[in-house]
Amino acid sequence: MKKILCTVVLVYILVNIRPGSAIRCYQCEDVLGEGLHCESNVKDVLTPNCTETFVCLKYIYHTDNTTAAIHRGCAPESKCEELKASLSGLEYCGTCPTSLCNSAPMSYRAVSLSSPILFFIIACIGLYQ
Repeated sequence: MKKILCTVVLVYILVNIRPGSAIRCYQCEDVLGEGLHCESNVKDVLTPNCTETFVCLKYIYHTDNTTAAIHRGCAPESKCEELKASLSGLEYCGTCPTSLCNSAPMSYRAVSLSSPILFFIIACIGLYQ
């Protein structure tokens, strides 16, 4: 019975997965301390669809000795490496792969939905051995 249930669920997952689907990211830029929309109320900002291969991005940088700014948006996964090489005032840069994941402080990478699905598939494969 467990094998049949696993087979049905796996077929359902495989049929309904849409490879290459675009994600949505918060998109804004503000000076820290002045623009509250991008700093803390990101639920109010635009959330356009990103290009299929992009991830969500958040970075904080210093425009001068006293002013810092925050940026959120869509970008290639390699964007933080590019910014580290080109933006001398960069304080923080992080990416995450799921929709609207660039809202909170990103001291971690978001765990995507694929992790529980992968775990389920591995558990089901174990039933067939």
